[in-house]
Amino acid sequence: MHTHYDNLKVTRGAPAEVIRAAYKALSQRYHPDKNPSPDAQRIMRIINEAYTVLGDPDRRMAYDRELAAREQQTPKVPGPSASAPEQSTAAARDGSAGVEPSPAARRRQTAYDTAPASHAQTKKRGLSGKAIVALALVILLCAPWVWHIYQREFSGRLAANAAQNAAAPISWTNPVTHVSVKIDGIWKLSVTGAETGQPVYTFTESNGGAAIVFAREDLPEVGFDKYIPAYIRNNAAAMPLGAPGIRETIDGHESWSTDGHLIAEPSMKTHAELRHIGSSFWRLVVVQAQPYEESDDATRTLKAQLWATLAGL
Repeated sequence: MHTHYDNLKVTRGAPAEVIRAAYKALSQRYHPDKNPSPDAQRIMRIINEAYTVLGDPDRRMAYDRELAAREQQTPKVPGPSASAPEQSTAAARDGSAGVEPSPAARRRQTAYDTAPASHAQTKKRGLSGKAIVALALVILLCAPWVWHIYQREFSGRLAANAAQNAAAPISWTNPVTHVSVKIDGIWKLSVTGAETGQPVYTFTESNGGAAIVFAREDLPEVGFDKYIPAYIRNNAAAMPLGAPGIRETIDGHESWSTDGHLIAEPSMKTHAELRHIGSSFWRLVVVQAQPYEESDDATRTLKAQLWATLAGL
């Protein structure tokens, strides 16, 4: 049964932030003004219809009840038998078993796919809100960059860089350590998730060449051995990360880092760093568009500044 969730490419348990990010990314990709495909208008209409329902809490709740009722009324269909080899072979070619999983099986699979590090020891629930927000930001940033970066001419890039260099620096204070740093004016700061008590900070380069996401997740009963594989698994759908990565000790704290790329635009490389300090996991994710060397120095400097705000913990 195809649903609005399928049209937005999100799971049924996805929080509002992920649904909103998925809609924006798909809109950038399929909007008729940007996509010359003859199917773009039809696809955009489907995407808008899905978001009209899922983007409204009340309508989404009613839709979920309708889906549940329809699934309960759907009779179970036995899988392909040994007496029907042609049907089984066709299903294998299509990458499926030929039978839609039961609602219970679907719920179990969804719970497994989105199991977060924050509940690795205590609860089998969906991906933690903080981790999702960080991931959603990366997804949200992806599509606009592709359009912006590859459509501008080289002369436009030089002019933008000159304007950035003249921008005034901004001040940022780590809310946990209260350490402040002066950040180059080429970076623009946005904050999400502040209502949860653990905000996610996104620093985006003015010309769209790079972005850095910095956040913290407080998990007093979870260790690195559980957090790292859960973090890799939770990001696999949008930002595959290399495993096992590099584990080391930095400033007396357990640290881990690895590289990856964005599924939506493989040419955009990513770099993730985690540090386990006390009961908290600090996450820093860098996303860069080609040519990488144009943003290497700026991202390297900002990374060092953000980690420096943790001194003394």
